[in-house]
Amino acid sequence: MTDSASHFTHDAEDVVPAGYAGWRRVHLTASWLVTGVGVAHCVVAWLLHDAWTAEAVWFLGTGLGIVFVGTLNLAHIGLSPCRMPTVRFVHWVNVFYALFAIAALWAVPEPQTVVLVITLVAQVVAGRITLPGPG
Repeated sequence: MTDSASHFTHDAEDVVPAGYAGWRRVHLTASWLVTGVGVAHCVVAWLLHDAWTAEAVWFLGTGLGIVFVGTLNLAHIGLSPCRMPTVRFVHWVNVFYALFAIAALWAVPEPQTVVLVITLVAQVVAGRITLPGPG
C-alpha cells in the first residue's frame, strides 16, 4: 500500500492513541450486541406473525436495519483507528439509530429496547474514538 492510500485505512501501530484498546473493546462489544438484538428481532418477526402482514414486514425491516448498523460498525473497527472516508457516514448512522431507539422507548418500554439504547449510545461514544476518519 502506498503512503497516499494508507491514510484511508487504519493508523500505523506506532500512532495508536493511549486507551484505544479499551474503547475498541467497548465498540466491538456494543456492535456485536446491536447485531445480536437485530438478529433476534428478525427471528421474532417470524415467530410472532403467522402471516406476511404489514406489521410483520415492519418488524422484520426494523430488525434488518439494526443488523445493518451493527455490522456497519464491525466492518470499520480495526486494530488501530479507522481513517476511511466512510467513517462520517457511520457516525451519522450511529446517531440516527441511537435517537430512533431512544424514541422507541416511548412505544416499546421493554428491557430489550433499553439494551438497544445503551448499546447504540455506546457505539456513538466509542465510535468517536475508534473511528476518527480521514485526516
